[in-house]
Amino acid sequence: MSPALQRVVFAVAFGGICVIAGAYCGSANAAAAVAGIASIVNDFVITNYDLEQHIALFKVTSGVAVTAEALPQIRADILTTLEDQVLEQQETAKRKVTVSNADIDMELQNVAAERHLSVEQMSAMITAAGTSVDLWRMDITTRLTWRELINERFNMLTSESDVKEAMENYLRDLRRDAIITRP
Repeated sequence: MSPALQRVVFAVAFGGICVIAGAYCGSANAAAAVAGIASIVNDFVITNYDLEQHIALFKVTSGVAVTAEALPQIRADILTTLEDQVLEQQETAKRKVTVSNADIDMELQNVAAERHLSVEQMSAMITAAGTSVDLWRMDITTRLTWRELINERFNMLTSESDVKEAMENYLRDLRRDAIITRP
């Protein structure tokens, strides 16, 4: 069974378990909302659980107070970001772009420092929010490898705005050619 199919089967099975468990706990709607598929990008499944984990990570790492009114828009934005990350991961894997653990560790330190925290403090906050430090590290890795790919492909770009524009255009082209489904 392919990894994509395994994730779909897991999402469906997990969804059924959550609904049954929720019925016993009186929160079937909440359990069902977390289960299931949020999007499929080129046969890669993004589950609602993945999305909820990234929302929790966003709340901790952004420092933004997420209100009930803002949550639907934040959820939609994060889902789009996750779809983009899948495309970025697929493209960097195809082109065999990597970054060092030292670069990843340095970026983790930079992100934590922006919040006036150590990596250990930030990691504790992420864990307390019910999400994973590995997820944070994966997000940072994706961001760095994507930037490295852009630097390799467009090495003549010197200004930050030119690099940002190249990243956006490249991603727009990947989105155009991708198969993205939101059930």
